[in-house]
Amino acid sequence: MTLPKFQAGRIHQMRAHKSYLNAHTDWSNQDRDVTCGRCGTEPETLEHVVKCPALSSARWGYPPDYFDVTPTSETWKRGKKGLARVKGLVSYVIGNRINFPVRGGFFPFTRNADLAS
Repeated sequence: MTLPKFQAGRIHQMRAHKSYLNAHTDWSNQDRDVTCGRCGTEPETLEHVVKCPALSSARWGYPPDYFDVTPTSETWKRGKKGLARVKGLVSYVIGNRINFPVRGGFFPFTRNADLAS
């Protein structure tokens, strides 16, 4: 896969359930509310954020197959078609600030100070 390390890392974290999404808890935050902070209807997982009703307008213009994140999906296959889907998914994730550590409106590890606004 030919993605920058930061972008590839975000996708791999979410697929491994070891990310900043609310439903991906560990020993230090087991009591955290797992509900999606955008829509409040379901646990915030990768499977949810690609179909979250609050982000429906953000998905406009992307082919629907970019958001098939099942393990057997064409998204994870090698080749140009799979890479195009992953790049579309990355664009959606980064553009909507999904899987960023948010603490008090501060987004660490980013160069853009305007992300919180």
